[in-house]
Amino acid sequence: MISIKIIIADDHDIFRHGLRDILVTNPTYQVIASCRNGEELIEAAKNYHPDLIITDLKMPGINGIEAVRTIHLIQPDIRFLALSHFDDEFMIASALDAGVTGYLTKDVNKEELFQAIDTVHKKQSFYCNSTAHKLALMVKRGVYHPFSQHPKQLFSETEKKMIALICDDKSSREIAQELSLSVRTIETYRSLIFKKMNVNSLAGMTIFAIKNGLYQYEQV
Repeated sequence: MISIKIIIADDHDIFRHGLRDILVTNPTYQVIASCRNGEELIEAAKNYHPDLIITDLKMPGINGIEAVRTIHLIQPDIRFLALSHFDDEFMIASALDAGVTGYLTKDVNKEELFQAIDTVHKKQSFYCNSTAHKLALMVKRGVYHPFSQHPKQLFSETEKKMIALICDDKSSREIAQELSLSVRTIETYRSLIFKKMNVNSLAGMTIFAIKNGLYQYEQV
C-alpha cells in the first residue's frame, strides 16, 4: 500500500489537531509532523522530507505563502495543498505563484479533502468550486498571469527586508535578532535569495537588488 507522508501547518491548535484526527482515518496517509507557523514548517520539511504539505496561508511570523515559496525552491518535489479561511483573488494568486497546486477553503468536507490530497499527490491541480470559479474569472479578465512576475515580485516581504539587511552588511545573527527568526532560518533564506537572483556573491546580490528596486544605496 502506498503511504503519503504529510506535514500539516496551522496556527490554531484545535483545527490542526482536528485535521490530524481526520487524516489518520485514511490508512494511506501518514502525518509525520505538525507545525504552528511558517518557520516550523520550513524546518520540518527539511528534516522529514514529506510527499505533501497541507498548510494554512495566514500564520504569525513567516506565513504559509512565504513558507511554501521557500520550500518549493529548495525541495521542488514536495506538493502543496492550501487549506484556508480566505479565497480572495490576491490570496489565491499569491498561493499559486508560490507553488501551491491545490486550494481548499476550511469548510471542505472529508471526502473532498481526501480527493484533493490524492489529486495533488499525483502532481495534478485541485481547487474547490469557489476557488476554481474565481481563478477562471481572474484569468479571463487578465488579472492573473502565471509565471509573469517582475523580479521584485519574486520575493516575499520577509525576503525583501532580509535583502536590505544583507546589503547593509548585517550578519546572519544580527538579521535573526532583528526579524525574530533563528539563525538557521536566516541562512536558509540567504541561500534561497541567492538562488532566485542567480548570483553567488554579496556584490552580485547588491547589484541585482539596486537594479530591481529592492535596495537603495545611500552614500554617506
